[in-house]
Amino acid sequence: MIEIMPQPREASPYGDDLHQPDKRKLSAEELVARHRTLPHVDFARMRAEADEFFGTEDRVGDAPGIDHRG
Repeated sequence: MIEIMPQPREASPYGDDLHQPDKRKLSAEELVARHRTLPHVDFARMRAEADEFFGTEDRVGDAPGIDHRG
């Protein structure tokens, strides 16, 4: 038998809010500041690792309009 538990209206049934202790909306300046602290992504290294793991025979190509030169 499946038991259905009532959920409060503000609660997420998927647990989306479990890892977000700060529930306030961030300003554009705060988002930009957080974005600047993100680590650099080395696309060539990431692609090489993916190709090594998945292979290249099924790859269609790069997504259009994305510059991966860094």
